[in-house]
Amino acid sequence: MLHLKILLVLTLLPSLIYCQSKKVFHNETIAYSKLAEIIGQPKWDTIVFDQVHFKSDIGKRDWQDSVFGQYTVANAIKAGKVKSLEFADCTFSESIFFEGNFEGNVAFTHCKGPEELVFENCNINALWISEADFQAIFLQHSKFKNITVRTEDAEHTTISFFKSSVNGELEIVGSRISIFNSSFVLDAEPIIENEGRGTAWTTVNNTSFDQPDGFLQFQQKDGFVQVSRCTFSGGVDFYGDGDRVTWNIVDNKFQKEVGFRSGAEIGPSSYINFREIYSDRSLGWHIDQDNEMLFYDGRDDQIQMERYYTNLLRLHKRFHDFYLDGGDIYSANILYVRIKDLETRHLENEYVKTSSFDLWVRIGLNKLLKFYTRYGTDPARAIVISLWVVFGFALFYVFFPSSWDLSSRSKLIDNVKNIRHFRKQPRKLWSIVVNLFVTILNAYALSLNAFVTLGFGEIPTKGFARYVTIAEGFLGWFLLTLFSVALISQSSF
Repeated sequence: MLHLKILLVLTLLPSLIYCQSKKVFHNETIAYSKLAEIIGQPKWDTIVFDQVHFKSDIGKRDWQDSVFGQYTVANAIKAGKVKSLEFADCTFSESIFFEGNFEGNVAFTHCKGPEELVFENCNINALWISEADFQAIFLQHSKFKNITVRTEDAEHTTISFFKSSVNGELEIVGSRISIFNSSFVLDAEPIIENEGRGTAWTTVNNTSFDQPDGFLQFQQKDGFVQVSRCTFSGGVDFYGDGDRVTWNIVDNKFQKEVGFRSGAEIGPSSYINFREIYSDRSLGWHIDQDNEMLFYDGRDDQIQMERYYTNLLRLHKRFHDFYLDGGDIYSANILYVRIKDLETRHLENEYVKTSSFDLWVRIGLNKLLKFYTRYGTDPARAIVISLWVVFGFALFYVFFPSSWDLSSRSKLIDNVKNIRHFRKQPRKLWSIVVNLFVTILNAYALSLNAFVTLGFGEIPTKGFARYVTIAEGFLGWFLLTLFSVALISQSSF
């Protein structure tokens, strides 16, 4: 009998301990001082407040926020050794202020108050705030392992990080998001999402994001986004999906790919430093391909993905128009060249599938346009190449007779034949140099005249050189036409 009682006690002991470790407060009013007592010296491992109204009675103090200025908030409630602290459907009469080391998890679900929810100098394993409706949520000088803050149904709530750190998972969803002087070591798929409209904004300054795998998502419905003086060790994606988003992305350090996908209009007051972000990177975004995240920028076999290829062209065109309208012709030209490169690679992919003379000509013409004028964006390059072409033909004409050079060439040949007799006569050697210069000059004049298609009447050369001259005239006409088009396209800007 005694053994049976001992066995029964041992069986029920875990249940008794568990029942004693959890406390639920339901549908009652609790003063802030009582709340401080409950969580400051807890008798339970898990404390749940369900539909509880909290009434302030511990006084207020002035609190200087580092970003938004001075506030008057409730005195701080010190944390205790609580493994799990849960607030569900609770209301707070005034601001609520927590500080200290929460050893476990803290959760706020469907809670609201007319003022601020503040975490200052806290150390929390996991913080979960969902459907919160406060004037502001401040997370300052605190450390979190995992954090989720969602206020998408409360567009007036400001979420503010200042000098805080997260080492684990991150999810922030709101309409007014501010992150300053913080650090994040992230895993999984972190996201900073703004679903607000009108006055919605996301500001991230002087913050580091360390993410070995995956990529960080910035999603913005509408409004304003500023990301400056930040460091990203992992991939980043900027998404805009609304009517208009104003982006301000400048003075950042990106160590991996930077994705950008915007269905929204890029606001005219945006400033996206293209040279800083994309001068040595492709423009694209991350996609889920066969359950694996892939950065799509049209490279290699990616060009075969027709739907993504069309969206990629649209993205480049959106950026091109943005920089062109803003007067940044340099960035606009880079984007136009990239658009034409994508088109060329797409045509080459089509040519592999269906060979045709038309595709072959289009591909060849695109490659020539890129080489000669960078698709009409660089007239100066066309001039330099044209001068080299003229000079190359001139060297060829040196070895062929022409009516433009009846004496210097023959004199040069005679001098070269008798060069042995001129070694002891420096003046004779000087005549060789002069005749060589005059021969090259005449050949260059002939080449230049052929290239610019001024016309000869009778072509002033003989033999094979006559046909080369005709070919040079056609080439000059063609290249000069391309140069004119490139010059007009840049001048019309």
